[in-house]
Amino acid sequence: MRSILICVLLGISGSLLQAQVTAGFTVASQQGCAPFSVNFSNTSVGALSYYWDFGNGNYSTIANPQNVYINPGTYSVKLVVTGAGGIKDSLIRNNLISAMPGPVAGFSVNKFQGCLGSTSFQFTNSSSGAISYFWDFGDGTSSLQANPQKIFESPGTKTIKLKASNAGGCQTVYTLPQPIQIFTYPDPGFSSDLRSSCDSTQAFKFTANTQGATSYLWQFGDGTVSTQANPSKVYNRSGNFQVKLKVSNQAGCSDSLVRTDYIQIYSYGSLKIIASDSAGCTPFKPLIRSNVNDAVSYSWDFGNGQTSTAASFTPTYSTTGLYTITLQVSMASGCSFSKTEQAFIKVAQKPNALFSLTNTVGCAPLTPRITNQSTGAVSYLWNFGDQTTSSLQHPEKTYNQTGQYTIKLTVTSAEGCAEMFKLTNSITVSAPVAKFSASDSSGCPPLTVNFSNTTQGAASSLWIFSDGTTSTEANPVKTFQASGDYDVTLVVTSANGCKDTLTKAGYIKVNFDQANYTPPAPVSGCAPFSASFQNNDPNALSFLWDFGDGTTSTDASVTHVYDSPGTYNVSLLVDYGTGCKKYYQVYQTVTVEGGAPIFTVDISPCPPHEVSFRDTTHGAVSWFWEFGDGSTSTEQFPTHIYDEQKIHHVTLTTTTSSGCTNTYIGFNAVNFASLSATFVTHYTPGPFPRTVYFQNTTP
Repeated sequence: MRSILICVLLGISGSLLQAQVTAGFTVASQQGCAPFSVNFSNTSVGALSYYWDFGNGNYSTIANPQNVYINPGTYSVKLVVTGAGGIKDSLIRNNLISAMPGPVAGFSVNKFQGCLGSTSFQFTNSSSGAISYFWDFGDGTSSLQANPQKIFESPGTKTIKLKASNAGGCQTVYTLPQPIQIFTYPDPGFSSDLRSSCDSTQAFKFTANTQGATSYLWQFGDGTVSTQANPSKVYNRSGNFQVKLKVSNQAGCSDSLVRTDYIQIYSYGSLKIIASDSAGCTPFKPLIRSNVNDAVSYSWDFGNGQTSTAASFTPTYSTTGLYTITLQVSMASGCSFSKTEQAFIKVAQKPNALFSLTNTVGCAPLTPRITNQSTGAVSYLWNFGDQTTSSLQHPEKTYNQTGQYTIKLTVTSAEGCAEMFKLTNSITVSAPVAKFSASDSSGCPPLTVNFSNTTQGAASSLWIFSDGTTSTEANPVKTFQASGDYDVTLVVTSANGCKDTLTKAGYIKVNFDQANYTPPAPVSGCAPFSASFQNNDPNALSFLWDFGDGTTSTDASVTHVYDSPGTYNVSLLVDYGTGCKKYYQVYQTVTVEGGAPIFTVDISPCPPHEVSFRDTTHGAVSWFWEFGDGSTSTEQFPTHIYDEQKIHHVTLTTTTSSGCTNTYIGFNAVNFASLSATFVTHYTPGPFPRTVYFQNTTP
């Protein structure tokens, strides 16, 4: 009985253990771009074996598998687990995995080979479902454009890739099956076995010294061409020939080389003697050469006893005459040519420029005596050193200004030869310049004045005063006894007798004296400002006040009202009845601020008719506007919009920095009636059609 009970208990215990098998799993990510790789994490309990169905035809029996979803779509995943005793459990998660489709990437290119730095490749994007692109051009550069253009700056094979991305972030990469080939330009160098010949039937063998070229085009300078790589050419005539070679490679990249006068075929008639100038004046030094640059030897005879074996030479012709030049050249080919140019060089004698001077030092005006001693000249150009010239053979010249002058003479022969002669600082024109000043130029009689003679270079002086007196002192002292205005004249004479005169008309005024007076501090106030002035001099006979604003007074004590702002200097002239007056140049300074405000009005012709006000008051620092409709402003240049378009009175009150306040009322300042357009018509009654006249009456 006990053993039966134990067996029953064991059976019940085994059944309970078998019932604990539970299928479970998780995934790291449920959504991604196809191909989408998903890692599955098994969370089953009591399982001994596993069977996974990934929903895309793939299966697995490992505990934690990985599956790749190649095709876009939504997939359900099933897990069946088996525990001890064959107990199974399963878990199906419908539509668990979502593999999103990527864009379709694709493109084409207009060509597969080109030239370095010049060929433009156009890439045409044929992708679908994409919103952004990344191009890899295989040379370290890239582009984000949809259809880019590209010029390659490095040679070689370029593999082109396009990465296309859609709105979900899925990307597809497309690689161009055929790479692009970038070719460098071939070097169009060439050479010839000979560069010159004296035989026109000579065959010249040309060699193209280039790498990578597949085609050639030679132009030999005589109208003939060749497409051979290394052609041979016979010119059959003499001359200098330009040779051009154009080479191209398989991509069509081409370059050219031109060599001017590369081939020279000489004949007797083609040898030339060339001079930098064939005519000149002694000593004449022309550069003489030939048109043959590659001779192996030269032999020159310049007709003046000089010879040379150089390709070019500069002989010196010191004697006038005609000279014949002979040249013989020998070429590398063994041929020799000679050339003689009869009377090729013409040498003329230079003229002799010479003149002499007398009477070269003196007072202005100074006329020196000029003697032209030149020979062999037909034209003359004098420069007198004071910006004046002459073309006369025997000119006359007068100098009116003091100073030193250099005279130059340039003479020219009939053959155009020129020579220059000059005498530096040869003319000296001197004269004193009278200058003087006085210790006092005005005062009451008797007035004693000290005169100062500031003339330079004066040996003697003569003073002439308009009261009939004179003085020969250098710095005289003169007393004027009577009232009046006096002229002062100074005549100075230099050691060589040159004179100068200076007259100052009315220079000394003996009728009033400057008052020895220090003005008091300025007074100031707001316009209209009333200022009082008085002078208590008991000896004064009469007064003349000048208030600085255009008004005067002859009262001893006076009150004056300034209506306009500004600064005014008040002067006073006191007459004592003795023939002399005392002058107070600045008796008092008055500063007046404020003044009536001034403004302008500008009305906009278009609704809502904005009105602009502009203050033009001088010295204001604050403003208060009343626009006539209850509105106000404290701006200097306010704008205002009126609700009622009628006539408005505008008031402006301004204040200066000293607190002066003034108010101005602009009656009818704003008048909207002027903005109204009006017109009248008139015509002569009668049968129609009639002429009607329109007249604009807008104010």
